[in-house]
Amino acid sequence: MSHMPTESTEADIIEFFSPLNPESMTILTDREDKPMGKAHVYFATHEECVKAMAKDQTEMGGQQVNLYLNSTDGTGSDHKSSQRGKNEDNWDCKCGYNNYPTRSNCKSCGEKKRSTIPEHRIGMSHLSFDTTEADIREFFSPHEPESIVLLTDRDGNPMGKAHAYFATHDACVAAMAKDQVDMGTWKVNLYLNSTDGTNPQQNMGVKQGDTSANFNRGDNWECNCSYSNFANKKLCFSCGESKSASVVEHRIGMSHLAYECKEDDLKQFFSPLEAVSMKILHDSEGNPMGKANVYFSTHAECLQAMEKDQQDVCGYRVNLYLNSTDETQTPKKKKQVQQNKIQFDVSSVDKSINNTEEAENSKKKFKWDKFIRGCLKSSDNNQLTLKKLRKAYKNQGEEEFSKEEFKEKLEQRLGKSSKFTYQNGIVALS
Repeated sequence: MSHMPTESTEADIIEFFSPLNPESMTILTDREDKPMGKAHVYFATHEECVKAMAKDQTEMGGQQVNLYLNSTDGTGSDHKSSQRGKNEDNWDCKCGYNNYPTRSNCKSCGEKKRSTIPEHRIGMSHLSFDTTEADIREFFSPHEPESIVLLTDRDGNPMGKAHAYFATHDACVAAMAKDQVDMGTWKVNLYLNSTDGTNPQQNMGVKQGDTSANFNRGDNWECNCSYSNFANKKLCFSCGESKSASVVEHRIGMSHLAYECKEDDLKQFFSPLEAVSMKILHDSEGNPMGKANVYFSTHAECLQAMEKDQQDVCGYRVNLYLNSTDETQTPKKKKQVQQNKIQFDVSSVDKSINNTEEAENSKKKFKWDKFIRGCLKSSDNNQLTLKKLRKAYKNQGEEEFSKEEFKEKLEQRLGKSSKFTYQNGIVALS
């Protein structure tokens, strides 16, 4: 139990679960024996625990209590350990542990969810809060979901998200055609979470059926292992191979485009050069970003296209960025800069140099003001005698002075500073 009133007693818990009778209970407290608003309640059988879960999200002392089922029936077939009673989207691992839908790996054995369950699910977001299951079924028509789960927060309020489950992977792919289609007054986002069984990483968390690709990224690159990666990834997410080893692209990036700019305008802009393909980028809501990627067949064509940099198209001066490599040239190796190391013959140094004025000036200057201020602030009344200051000076391991020499140097420093006062052998902050 969690989210209990902190003043709850055992009698309150017994009344909460009535007519069921718990065998025992433990109200949890912190290290200072203050109640945490949590408790463990023990029943005689698994069946009683299941019945008690009907009290989940029921008020107790003005607060809605959260219940968590930690019980098994002994057969392993109904293993609901650490499961919230009303979460219908949990998944069972091969080891029998029941996990929350947000977990990618089993909490008990670490097995990946995708290797355990070949689910065919479409995630939905940007839904209206008053959306019902009937609205979602009508939205996907003629495709029929097997089940639908409308997600809510801990208080039971709708989150504008849902999971729609289909019978096959092909049905999910066909349903993805509804992505960015209006549902009432909202344009819905769909996310494909389904595999066809041949590739465990295929189509997990993908929009519009494009393998591991975001639908707004028309410039994804495909690795030799067949995994599709975002354009800004230098290494393959699946196998770790570098992008340059798999793809030789000849691309021109464009920015500062007018929002109404079309592909025909870009073709006319780069004329007489002919682009192989181009992609005008949009945000998640389908609005133009003022950016585009234009692909050419060779590196030489990209260099020619770069001559159009800072020229006007659709009334805006465009920025061009060269993203192309010449496959005929091998990458140049970086020159290794050899660092010259100077070695000194320590034996040839005259030890008497330490007594000279030059060596004394080269030493780090002792910061008297910082030392005095630190000592005074650490004292009770921000004042110290010369004796205590000299003792603190010795503890720092600095050069030793006689009592008279230390007093002379300290008085010289105090005479030059307005930050301190010195009277009757006592130093204090001004």
